[in-house]
Amino acid sequence: MLKSTLSNVATRLSISLRRVVFFWSVTACTGPSTNTSTSTNPDTSADPSTLQSSFGVSCDADSLNVNVYRGREQSWWMGVAVTDPREDIWTGEDCFNGDTLDGETLLYCHPLNDSRTTLAFGADPLTLTPGEETALQDASICESLTFYFFETTTLSCWVAGHTPDYYAGLCDNQVSLQ
Repeated sequence: MLKSTLSNVATRLSISLRRVVFFWSVTACTGPSTNTSTSTNPDTSADPSTLQSSFGVSCDADSLNVNVYRGREQSWWMGVAVTDPREDIWTGEDCFNGDTLDGETLLYCHPLNDSRTTLAFGADPLTLTPGEETALQDASICESLTFYFFETTTLSCWVAGHTPDYYAGLCDNQVSLQ
């Protein structure tokens, strides 16, 4: 029993430490480095301070639109990755692994402003502005996207979209998007 309890504590500390490291990475790394809506309650068993939140993502001709519903008026970040193997995989905006392009390692994370953010399609991946633009080319890619939502006050996270398991180990609170 004690061994099981200690193992659970160690696992939670490891996940919490990854989130803290992620938070500091996000606040320091929002650019390149040189070397759809359903009300769903996340699994709050791992973090009792988590509020019920839901997320909406839609695409129009020019942009990716992201909404956080019933979110706290706090700092939100979002990662997005193309995870459908039928498409060109793009993870440079995933807040987690990043991607390499033209010898540059890219790791972007988008701040969500006022719980609603619009990202213009078609930005140059080497110079895009997080929170305003995405390197995704157009709305045809939207069904192939996986999203990561991170709230910095409680260090809570949610994943949704095409392949939520892409973020396994970093965040396991899966929600649905339309």
